[in-house]
Amino acid sequence: FPVTIADQDATLRYVIVDPEISTNNSDPEIASILIKAVNDPPNIQSARITGVFEEDSSTPFTFARGFSIRDVDSTTLKSLSVEIASPISGDALSIVIPKTLESKLDLNPATNTSDPTKLSLTASQGLTVAEFQTLLRLVSYSNASQDLSSITKTMSITATDIDDAASTKASASSRVVGKNDNPSFEPSNNNSPLSFSESIATPKTENRLVLFPNAVLSDPDIPNKSTIAIQSASVRITNNYKIGHDCIVTGK
Repeated sequence: FPVTIADQDATLRYVIVDPEISTNNSDPEIASILIKAVNDPPNIQSARITGVFEEDSSTPFTFARGFSIRDVDSTTLKSLSVEIASPISGDALSIVIPKTLESKLDLNPATNTSDPTKLSLTASQGLTVAEFQTLLRLVSYSNASQDLSSITKTMSITATDIDDAASTKASASSRVVGKNDNPSFEPSNNNSPLSFSESIATPKTENRLVLFPNAVLSDPDIPNKSTIAIQSASVRITNNYKIGHDCIVTGK
């Protein structure tokens, strides 16, 4: 019986035909077939999503907006879970629940931040397949880190029907693009003016003032300060410069 939904017994009516005289048939008989229904799990159908999440983006990326959910023998689902595979620091899933569905969910995931790389939507009383599909398409990925590498993130998605039959995990991908941030320089003198004293020796000798004895150089893309490789740096006198008197030197 190539029937997707079989929840009723089948009844067959048949006759036996004489192989010699086809018009000689037996009296009709009735046969009953007891059919045991099987609960088929939901099915998540993926879609190819084009788009990326860029470092410093203020808009999370909705990676499953073209996905659909089907269930051949149930109109109601109980839960939907999404998880980031191989998460890195800063990875997070989020969703803005439509007002019409907030009261139907057991817990708004926006208030459950114990693990931002996992998001679970549960409705003990059930939501329609279409309602869970709407929620899935609203789940988004973001990362607030400043040292992102350009990689592809994979999310696994599972739907469970009201009878606890779980779908095969579906996968969704999001391309993450990092960017090169500018390095920063902190002189560490709290912007206080420096004091330089002219030499009082006779004849005059050269006095030196170390401008940045406690300077801190950092780069958001390289958290470990000891590994920063600087290509160039410049320091210049911007006012009251006297030719032949003022100069900037490096080294001891």
